[in-house]
Amino acid sequence: MRRHEFTIVRVFDAPRELVFNAWLEPEQLAQWWGPEPLHTPLDSIEIDPRPGGVFRTTMFSRDGAQEFPLAMRFREIVAPERLVYAWEPQRGLGAGELTVTFAERDGRTEMTTYYVGEATEAIMRMSQEGWGTQLDKLHALVS
Repeated sequence: MRRHEFTIVRVFDAPRELVFNAWLEPEQLAQWWGPEPLHTPLDSIEIDPRPGGVFRTTMFSRDGAQEFPLAMRFREIVAPERLVYAWEPQRGLGAGELTVTFAERDGRTEMTTYYVGEATEAIMRMSQEGWGTQLDKLHALVS
């Protein structure tokens, strides 16, 4: 495993608060969290939105045969500007951090997702591709 980092910038035709809240409200998260073709049922989401609070999800394959649990903790929450998540080593990932910023751009939202952490090359490739399809689902939800 080695250290990796990547940044994804997306612009949404939606107010900043709406995009920010889609990261914190389980009912919304269940509609977009997880790369295609995975899905995340509402009952698999646990969110305690405060510094030190948990962010846990389990993504499932369409047939339900495979599951992919994820456990992070909120490091920082500055509504509606920034979310910072951290995690300990788990399933092919070393320790890492995810920072998501939300900038107001004339009624639209520019969201920057910055990942830094340890991972295998295979996990990193899948992660970058997965974030693309996952953010497509977020775009469809908030637009």
